[in-house]
Amino acid sequence: MMVAPMDEKGYFSFSLSNSASRAIADNADIVVLEVNKNLPNVYDAKDGNIHIAGNPFGYMRTDKKYSNYKLHMEWRWVGEGTSNG
Repeated sequence: MMVAPMDEKGYFSFSLSNSASRAIADNADIVVLEVNKNLPNVYDAKDGNIHIAGNPFGYMRTDKKYSNYKLHMEWRWVGEGTSNG
């Protein structure tokens, strides 16, 4: 599995790999990682918040279904605006 470089807390990011990577790693007896310094760290957790860089994309999903929850999102477009229609 290819990962982005370790952050200051010692965590790796699967970065751009497919969504099955975490499940595969969690269920494997041995995991071999290749650190690629060119992979961006797209996802991070700081101060109890999930940060998604959105570069090159920023999707978040879960394998579980949830109900009766409150989701607070703050979103910011940092690039040049585009027209969607």
